[in-house]
Amino acid sequence: MTTEHTTNGLIGAAVRRVEDRVLVTGRGCYTDDIQLPGMVYMALLRSPYPHAKIISINTDAARAMAGVESVVTGADLGEHMKIPSPVVVPNQKMPPHPVLARGAVHAVGVPVAAVVARTRALAQDAANAIEVEYEPLPVVVDAEEALLPGAPLAREELDTNVCYITTKKGGDVDKAFAEADHIACMRIASPRQVAMAIEPRGAVAKPEANGDVAVWLTTQTPHRARADLS
Repeated sequence: MTTEHTTNGLIGAAVRRVEDRVLVTGRGCYTDDIQLPGMVYMALLRSPYPHAKIISINTDAARAMAGVESVVTGADLGEHMKIPSPVVVPNQKMPPHPVLARGAVHAVGVPVAAVVARTRALAQDAANAIEVEYEPLPVVVDAEEALLPGAPLAREELDTNVCYITTKKGGDVDKAFAEADHIACMRIASPRQVAMAIEPRGAVAKPEANGDVAVWLTTQTPHRARADLS
């Protein structure tokens, strides 16, 4: 049996994208295309451990390199320099998320130090010259295993791996199951989903004479980024 579907509105329709002509003709503007006078570049040194204490950070070699403008660690930033929680729910247990790790790291890739230099290559070389001593801590990478008694804590600031519990109520659930003709049960395990853009995450900032800051940012949420920067 063949079923024919009639195109209605945008569903099933071939919609011509408005951005293609600029991109396929090489006239697209990416963050890396923006070159400003006196521009400097930042590189981040990231944690290779999923969970570890930071014993020490030695930035002497990086600071001594010609062309390095600044080297910053978490200890150099104030307590207010942190990433705000994207979710707000009652009784939520949210540990601090500093811009640069302080005292410990809790995921592979967490920024530990930042370097600003006159070229991108020099910034990366200087970041690689920073020496960090870690004390690895127990890790848990499976959500179900994290709920078992005695599981390692993902965050030492908390007494549990449960961030929050939310309950939604509606209708007579027990009655619906009792009257159902068939009940199906299944377990679905899904890996983390990440949107992959043509251009990696990047940002360019230009301080203006009047105190404003012009920012070029690869993001899907420009209004939220504007509010956070403000």
